Amino acid sequence: MVQQQHCKGCYCNTCEEAYASQADLKDHYAPSAKLDESRHFFNKARELREHFREEHCYCGGCRRVFASESNLRAHCRSSIHKDATTHCVSSMCHRSFVSVSAMILHLEAGRCEAGLDREEVDERIIQGDEGHVITNPVRLLERNAEEDQVNPQRDIAQATEHLWDGSHYKCPKCRHQYVSFAALKRLLASPAHATKIYRCPPSFSGCGAEFGTLSALAQHVENEQCGIHSESALVAIVDLCAGKTRSQPANPRASPPVYALTLWWTSAMPMST
Repeated sequence: MVQQQHCKGCYCNTCEEAYASQADLKDHYAPSAKLDESRHFFNKARELREHFREEHCYCGGCRRVFASESNLRAHCRSSIHKDATTHCVSSMCHRSFVSVSAMILHLEAGRCEAGLDREEVDERIIQGDEGHVITNPVRLLERNAEEDQVNPQRDIAQATEHLWDGSHYKCPKCRHQYVSFAALKRLLASPAHATKIYRCPPSFSGCGAEFGTLSALAQHVENEQCGIHSESALVAIVDLCAGKTRSQPANPRASPPVYALTLWWTSAMPMST
């Protein structure tokens, strides 16, 4: 809460701090070489908010400014502003999420009752995407070759002593050093070194950008960063992966991506019990 001795319009939205006068606010802005010299100052908070709405990536409900339109869109899709209406595709799990990408991340992270993890999600996608709509066949070959040469999980299970140089644990892929084995395991379990087998589908006006995880691709499509239409693209992609024709959702209130993913995971590649 801004106290009475503060000027109502003398507020730095970035730092969320209020100042006693316009002069103090200008002094606050002055030291930063990165700030735009053409800053505007307002006597009323309402005028400042109008300026943010017109000139910046601004969320009026939260009174926050974001660095880019994509960051603002991601914020608007978060649980702060959006209900969790995307249900987990596993019948064993009753959790709901604010987006398809969040639901997929839940699967990849191994938090679902179905017991999947990122590697198992990848394998199921590879098996289902026979037309290579969202997977890149060249990257898949590279991935197979890399796994034949270096398999971090296998190295941990079979030859952990070879990763220790006397003072640090070395990553078998990037050779970065870690003081603890737990830190190295976290790196190897993450998608940090994952081959970018996924791509934004060119056949659906996608940009061809590559991603190491399915959740990252889904987030890219949801953000519409390359002009691709998120809902139609997700429906078409998943239907093709499942070898099915596109159809309307049985529930008209259900979003197309949720329906398509549910159809794909439950009928084409059922979860194990």
